[in-house]
Amino acid sequence: MLKPDPREYETRIWYSAEKGDECFVAQVVEWPGIMAHGIRARKPRAKFKSHWKALSN
Repeated sequence: MLKPDPREYETRIWYSAEKGDECFVAQVVEWPGIMAHGIRARKPRAKFKSHWKALSN
């Protein structure tokens, strides 16, 4: 069951230094398969918010 507010989910953001794929990665702790990536740390979190809005409607 989805929680009504995406802020209720714990997310972890880290930097992946994998050669050729350097980026920040965000992951929902409760759902390890849900991830987003971006060049800046804020980008993955913004992707989660926009995806969440789409799922909620």
